[in-house]
Amino acid sequence: QAVFAGLDKVNDIYPGNAIGSGQYYFESYNILGDPSTQIWLGPRPSDFSLEMADPNLNVCSSGTAQSLLQVHSLAGFSSPVTVGLPAMPVNLESQVSPNPVNPGSSTTISISAGQDAIPGSYDVQVQAVSGSLQHSLQMEVSVANITPSSPSLELPLHRSTNVSLQP
Repeated sequence: QAVFAGLDKVNDIYPGNAIGSGQYYFESYNILGDPSTQIWLGPRPSDFSLEMADPNLNVCSSGTAQSLLQVHSLAGFSSPVTVGLPAMPVNLESQVSPNPVNPGSSTTISISAGQDAIPGSYDVQVQAVSGSLQHSLQMEVSVANITPSSPSLELPLHRSTNVSLQP
């Protein structure tokens, strides 16, 4: 009885006569089951996915920053995956090691900034390819060329004696 109440509601949403869409849905549901349910025949295709530990890297000019990239196997995928960063900004270089990487493993992405690297934030695309499969993800690289100043001690005063080590 609850099924018919639900199908009557469908008929209200899709009004029509005996050949209307509500009637078609009603008949399809009774004969074939719910037509909005998809049935996948055959095995799921194997694939891989990417996950970056830190997609936001900060690097100083003449410096290097690193992040781990994990390659996950989906449905038993086991072919090596080649990782690259094809369009690096000027005066930034990338290195991926090890490369290629096997699914279930990680690789290190290193971004090095040259001395003349222009400060700012850059969107960098990481691409991974294995056979006909290709996936990518975005990371943000922020370049700074100003060294932070040294902190100055305020307390204890210079040449103070008998100062407690606990606050």
